[in-house]
Amino acid sequence: MVNFKSLNFKLAVINELIILGYFTEKIEEIEDGIESGKYSEYYKKCSKMEYSGPHPEIYEYFKNLDITDKQLDEITSLSFDGGDDIYLLIAHNWDGEDDLFTVDTLEDAVLLKNLERLEFTFLLKVTDASPLLKLKKLVYVDTDDNNSINDPVTIGKLIDNGVEVDSAGDEDFEECQDDNEMDELEMDEQYSLAQEYLWDRDDPEKALEILDRLVKIKNDDSDIWLEKGNAHDFMGSSDEAEKAWRKAVEIDPENCDACYNLASLFKERGNNIDALAYIDMALENGMEAGEAYHIKAQLEGLAGNDISSLTLLKKALSLYQERAEEEPDDYETIFQIACVKSLLGEEKEALEFLKLAVSMDRSLGKRAMEDSDFERLREKPEFKKLVN
Repeated sequence: MVNFKSLNFKLAVINELIILGYFTEKIEEIEDGIESGKYSEYYKKCSKMEYSGPHPEIYEYFKNLDITDKQLDEITSLSFDGGDDIYLLIAHNWDGEDDLFTVDTLEDAVLLKNLERLEFTFLLKVTDASPLLKLKKLVYVDTDDNNSINDPVTIGKLIDNGVEVDSAGDEDFEECQDDNEMDELEMDEQYSLAQEYLWDRDDPEKALEILDRLVKIKNDDSDIWLEKGNAHDFMGSSDEAEKAWRKAVEIDPENCDACYNLASLFKERGNNIDALAYIDMALENGMEAGEAYHIKAQLEGLAGNDISSLTLLKKALSLYQERAEEEPDDYETIFQIACVKSLLGEEKEALEFLKLAVSMDRSLGKRAMEDSDFERLREKPEFKKLVN
């Protein structure tokens, strides 16, 4: 028995097997049951155009239907068409207005080793099509012009591998790479997708692939360069991150996030002069974040400007506390409050906030051991207990 991760993908596979002649007796039994009135109560509702969802008995049958590897090996073509027979058998008057049969993952595609053609319609909505790259016999993909696959990186790789991709959207993306043409809406969609991979899906490599393509089309977009630097940073390439962030600031000196990132990077490297210059740029351009005042306070303290450092720490603390009130489960903010409390000499409260932060995320204990903000707490038994 083959285990599917997606029931809706399995239903599409079953429909293809029905076309190939499998499960004929059961299909005839269901159709006879419809005609004989076996499912009369359910179909009586359907006849009144009252959508009553999937028929429980039929739905359960297909859900638990065993499929073999041998059967899967016979499938060379697959489609996700809302008008296919299996959907009408399961939910007689389904109108396609809900997500009952929507396929939101292609993880199970790897089960179809002999798949050559993939036909998509409105039932497919995925942002990760990478499993298709493992299908060695795949020669054709039709996304039906409805943005069924929102994954330009994989689409590009499929095309490079010789797969014919039939979709207006993908053709437009190819043209954009060649002709440097893309309207603002398309740019925004691809930029949002890159951010999703970077911040929500923890996939900086894929984000960077999209950003690299976008920057070739629009080289003067500061935000694209900012995110490109962030992607490199997540991947541990600090030199490449620096180049991208510098480009972002060169294009737009008021890009506060890029200025802050450069300040943080230079502080880590011990280049306090450049760090101070960039954090000043961020603050002068209106960045109101605890992190900005925090790093400025650290730099002023290192320069021996204790009074200025104290004022800045209090400002940072105020901003962190405001954020913590709005987002009490934000362990990063709680951790930063502990850092500032330690720098202010409020050791008891610093330990209390650190304890709370570590209870939310144990990895913060190790981070606290390495953070210079907790220098004065290092030898305290309470601190050692928290971080070990």
